[in-house]
Amino acid sequence: MDSLWLLIYSKFSPACSEMINIINTNTIKVHFDTLCIDNSELRKRVLTSKKLGIEHVPCILYINKASGVVEKYEGEKSFEILDTLIVSQPMEQFQESQTMQPSQS
Repeated sequence: MDSLWLLIYSKFSPACSEMINIINTNTIKVHFDTLCIDNSELRKRVLTSKKLGIEHVPCILYINKASGVVEKYEGEKSFEILDTLIVSQPMEQFQESQTMQPSQS
């Protein structure tokens, strides 16, 4: 495996809960490893790391192991990158979107 997708989140963040719900209810192209930062020591280490520069959760890190390149997506940007990784919608959402389409006559 040449790359790693890491979701950094907090159980106390509504935005993180929303992202986890999206991941759990959709088919995603990649596997996410997860890191919960609710432990105060871990949160301090992650948030004060100058190398990562993480300021907000949810945060998605894409790590290319071969090149060592790390791409960081925080806050709203993390939702934007997640949208690109969704393969398909849950059946209920698909059916709703079909019924909302105007008929072509």
